[in-house]
Amino acid sequence: MAILAVETSSAICGVALLDVNSGRILYESNRELVRLHSKELLPMIDRAMQETGITPGGIDAVAISAGPGSFTGIRIGFATVKALAWCWDVPVCPVGSLDVIASNAPAGTLACPVVDARRDLLYSAVFVRGPKPCDTEEIHPAGAYLASEIAKHTAIQAMRLGRKVVLLGDALGLVEAAFDQSLPESVDVLTQGEWYPRAGNLAVLSLRRFREGLVSPAQDVKPTYIRRSEAEDKWDRAFGGSAGKWGT
Repeated sequence: MAILAVETSSAICGVALLDVNSGRILYESNRELVRLHSKELLPMIDRAMQETGITPGGIDAVAISAGPGSFTGIRIGFATVKALAWCWDVPVCPVGSLDVIASNAPAGTLACPVVDARRDLLYSAVFVRGPKPCDTEEIHPAGAYLASEIAKHTAIQAMRLGRKVVLLGDALGLVEAAFDQSLPESVDVLTQGEWYPRAGNLAVLSLRRFREGLVSPAQDVKPTYIRRSEAEDKWDRAFGGSAGKWGT
């Protein structure tokens, strides 16, 4: 039996299959597909199942990177996952996208993913990276923050907990620029190859949640946007009402 993991919250489109009994990754593919998720996601899922020989009957749950991140990517991922889960009669296991990114950080560090939320804000949180792969514990809640706030509070967290803070994500440059001088010794950065969420890490994170029963029926699962999209804000400015309330 397996978990199908679908990652679409960034420019990376990823699919992984994980064996529930052994916890082993059976298949993983992560591709940079800017604005092509809707075209390539289903073929990627089909390829994963063909290469592993896993049929819909062998899927126990579908995991999804729930956000925050790309509004369009998250919506594509949720639409696909909810449809598959409903058809296969299996639950959905949502995992925070920042949690998935934080899994790329070295064990023993404080992982601080930073993702561009646009309009001068960044999606971020702080996690303690444990000794095991993908072992993360959130100690500062996910939110949309100014780069200056992140720079200030990560340095404070490093001093308070006596651990090195690792910054990673596509908004890394904005946080680096927010420090008054050069990065303090307590703060490190990861290279671009570690900035984005991976489907394999999503699958591993989802396994613990699946075993603990932290899953939802397809019709109930919801994404974590944290803030409204730019299109919704533009609607409000243009028409003086709330986007998404057509006909009210």
